[in-house]
Amino acid sequence: MSCDYSGTSFSMGGPKHTVAEKTSDKPQGAMVVIGGNRGIGLDLVKQLKSRGDEVIATTRKPEPKLTELGATVVEGIDICNAESLTSLATACEKGVAVLVVNAGLLEAGSDTKKLPDMTEADLEAFTREWHVNCLGALRVVSLLSKHLAENACRASGNNFVFV
Repeated sequence: MSCDYSGTSFSMGGPKHTVAEKTSDKPQGAMVVIGGNRGIGLDLVKQLKSRGDEVIATTRKPEPKLTELGATVVEGIDICNAESLTSLATACEKGVAVLVVNAGLLEAGSDTKKLPDMTEADLEAFTREWHVNCLGALRVVSLLSKHLAENACRASGNNFVFV
């Protein structure tokens, strides 16, 4: 169930799934979580590993929690640097079932400012966010799309997830 703005519940239709559910026609390949070292990404890795999925998780810096979970950890990944993605592409050569792009940046304190109050520093912060959140995500999807498992589309219907 979902709610409209008044709080009245209604059914949006279509299948509802949680991370805990699995389709019977499981795609071959790993669940890849870009930015799996903390917060939403780390929790997603935990949930995927708890249901038995093969998980590849990336991080810029070493994160012992990921290794303890049993995920394949690819360190040193900066989605704004194509050269740093080589090791990720190698780790994904056996196939990607689903790619979750969770890495992102939020630093602009200007998102609540009115347009006339924007400063050059605000615009520079937005530019950095755009490079990470847009171009970085595009760079990762472009690189890994060739590694999508053959049956990934038929099995899950959703191969790219942006958080």
